[in-house]
Amino acid sequence: MRTESQDSNRSCSRRHQSLVSLCSFFLFVAIGSGVAFAAAPIGQIISLKASATNLYVSADQDLDATAPLVADRTTVNTWEQFQVVDAGGGLVALLSIGNGKYVSADQNLGANTPLVASRTVFNTWEEFHWIDLGNGQIHLLNVGNGKYVSADLNIASTAPLNADRTTAQAWETFAWATVGGGGSSGGGSAGLPKHLLLGYWQNFTNGSTCPRLSAVPTSYTIAAVAFANSTSTPGAVDYTTDSGLAACIGGGYNDSQFTSDISTLHSRGQKVILSIGGANGTVAINNAASATSFANSAHALMTKFGFDGVDIDLESGINVTNLASALQQLAALSPGLIITMAPQTTDVTNTSSPYFALALKIQNILTIVNTQYYNSGTMFGCDGNIYAEGTEDFATAQACILIQGGLRPDQIGLGFPATSAAAGGGYVDPSVVVNALDCLTEGQKCGAFRPSTTWPTLRGAMTWSISWDATTNYNFANTVKAGLNALP
Repeated sequence: MRTESQDSNRSCSRRHQSLVSLCSFFLFVAIGSGVAFAAAPIGQIISLKASATNLYVSADQDLDATAPLVADRTTVNTWEQFQVVDAGGGLVALLSIGNGKYVSADQNLGANTPLVASRTVFNTWEEFHWIDLGNGQIHLLNVGNGKYVSADLNIASTAPLNADRTTAQAWETFAWATVGGGGSSGGGSAGLPKHLLLGYWQNFTNGSTCPRLSAVPTSYTIAAVAFANSTSTPGAVDYTTDSGLAACIGGGYNDSQFTSDISTLHSRGQKVILSIGGANGTVAINNAASATSFANSAHALMTKFGFDGVDIDLESGINVTNLASALQQLAALSPGLIITMAPQTTDVTNTSSPYFALALKIQNILTIVNTQYYNSGTMFGCDGNIYAEGTEDFATAQACILIQGGLRPDQIGLGFPATSAAAGGGYVDPSVVVNALDCLTEGQKCGAFRPSTTWPTLRGAMTWSISWDATTNYNFANTVKAGLNALP
């Protein structure tokens, strides 16, 4: 594993070689004084207050879609919140909570162009060195031109932010503080381990097994109950145990027993969430009314049964705006809830893909995205090459697309079928899943694809399903959980 100084040296040479001497100087200052670029609060949602004005930095674009960042607000609301995203190599990107876009200092459009929250992905103009001065104060050094971000009142009374200074003084100093709605491990991650395994517990029979929920082994961190039912009210969801499953389990398996089993898992430190959708799911959230109905009904089910959150697995298309609103409303009703997703590979090929766009829109409350690396066929990787399902490379080469597009590594999980019978294609031996996790977190046991950097905080893995895994005495869970426990 690299040290912080090694990471920073890599970013210097890779990202702006013309500024090697400048970058080396900052490395010397950082290392010699004990200040580290890696001190950035990765994953947290923060406010920034400019020393120039003693006012908060805002990205407000309600009146103008191209409005720059300015330091002119006395209070912190949505437009004054930014998520600190790990850009790799000791660098950070700032994601505006107001519009879900990255702050850019791009001056290719004109010299001294101010910072604007306008980009859906980050590159050099959207990447910054976070230089920690101590006592909650920082400088931000833009990678694109090697200059400090300034909030100079001499330019305008609103102090627009520009990356235009070769030295840093008071105008270039900002105070930062965390605000509600996020943390280093994302929404709903309190009490979850650094690395985790999620499995789906089938609320139906299909030739696998019929374990009671209480039989789910502790190797599973999260059990996702699959699936909720739609109701006659658009957007609303309900849950009842499938009668065929209840008969298979024996004894009826009523609501009281199901609720008791959730409590049993809680007593073991496990979480239980309710999955919405599946291949045959019919829940549609297409307008404001259905979004509110979803939030209210899902919250009622969480209260009734003790669910810790929801999983979104709608495979027949989603309305990004309204589904995001539904989840945000649910998060307001149930602070700290777990929110997971299980998109198909075609739903996360780029930031405009529906599930990718949804994930970015709710990133401050999102726990993990577990892409289904099966039932897919061939797909492009982040290196532009084509990879086939049923291989380690298929997962590793696509997982980096999500990170490069703006999701944090701790919000990424790798989804695989538990057995060959559990999916139509894409099965790999559980040991291959472990290899993929090792490759992405430590750069070891890689296949043909080797990532340019590693992500030690990658969250973990998902499987369809616990019920199929039980047919092999939980070989998938036992193997993958051991691999997760060995990760950094």
